[in-house]
Amino acid sequence: MKKIHQIELIPHGQMVAVISGRSHHVQLFPMSALDGRKTDIHKLAETKGCQTVTSGTVCQGAHTCLCVARKSQVFCYKLFQSKKISHRKFKELQIPTNVQWMGIFSEQLCVGFQSGFLRYPLRRERIPYRMLHSHDPTLSFIAHQPVDALCAIEISSIEYLLCFKSIGIYTDSRGLRSRPAELMWPATPSYCYSLSEMRGRLIFGLSYTEPRASHDQAPPPKGAAPISSGLSAS
Repeated sequence: MKKIHQIELIPHGQMVAVISGRSHHVQLFPMSALDGRKTDIHKLAETKGCQTVTSGTVCQGAHTCLCVARKSQVFCYKLFQSKKISHRKFKELQIPTNVQWMGIFSEQLCVGFQSGFLRYPLRRERIPYRMLHSHDPTLSFIAHQPVDALCAIEISSIEYLLCFKSIGIYTDSRGLRSRPAELMWPATPSYCYSLSEMRGRLIFGLSYTEPRASHDQAPPPKGAAPISSGLSAS
């Protein structure tokens, strides 16, 4: 049994992408595999050593897209399924440093790395857009105190919520701060993910690692669940 590192559901293409095994290869399965049916496996050979994947659509929803990160490289594929799954690489990106998170929205690939996020247009060859503007003095502390990226959330076509391990900040399409408010976590998050949009409010969840009890504190009871939190980002 191979160890599973990540599962990415691809509803538009009726597929599932899985990172598994010691080699961290990406394999694609038809969605019907989730029902226990025997299906063909489509392996992306050049993805050995990848750390994360994300999926979405391009060309106004006409094509399914899968992006695979391997250290500071990202491979972008169009996926096809008739009788068998096939793929075609249409773009290869070089990221300034190792990729920590990826997401696709508005036909752009958003890449998170230490102390920064970039948006790469998927359809055209253009320079990436910085989601944190270096000329905004209110954001300079992020570059001076390197912090890992957790995720980015598209609030609207002109505003984003950028989540780092120590803070969440709102920026506009130019990378400038859009709101004075900042989101602070009660403990260091181990992961962050977008849940759903409900009545204009975007909910996201955080899971935390329990801090070790000090000599003056009673240890947590055995079997205690990790702290969890839901925050609103409307």
